[in-house]
Amino acid sequence: MTTKTTKTTSKKPSIKNASKPVEPKPVETKKVEEKKPEPKKGLDVNGLVSLAKDAGLTVEENSGFYKIVGKSPSIRMYIAKRGSRIDLAGFCVKTPGITELSEAEAKAKRLGKVRGQLLNADQNVAVKAVSEAIKFMLSASAILVAIGRLGF
Repeated sequence: MTTKTTKTTSKKPSIKNASKPVEPKPVETKKVEEKKPEPKKGLDVNGLVSLAKDAGLTVEENSGFYKIVGKSPSIRMYIAKRGSRIDLAGFCVKTPGITELSEAEAKAKRLGKVRGQLLNADQNVAVKAVSEAIKFMLSASAILVAIGRLGF
């Protein structure tokens, strides 16, 4: 059995400087203005999701977004949990704030069946857009759109 010894060194105060008193340096104080809390960025996601729940739509919570399914499973709305992004998949409503996407644009952005997007919108604009989307998702038009895709 071997033992390992280590040498520890401690710093001793220098005898030269021990007789001189050390004065602390004056600390400058700066006045710091109190920051007011900034208004919350993004959308009130819980409020938008509750609109869909109250309308009787199916809401599924995923890691980064809420998936809202209409009467037809091919008609969906995705609301991002962070930021202010709403995707309309399988349909698009013409309302302020919603940008319509063609199939080629959606494919280039890797968005699949997304045909409408709301990006960086004001809460009031988002509520109106989501309300219009919910109305469409509950309407007979949504079912007709889904049937049209099936080729009937």
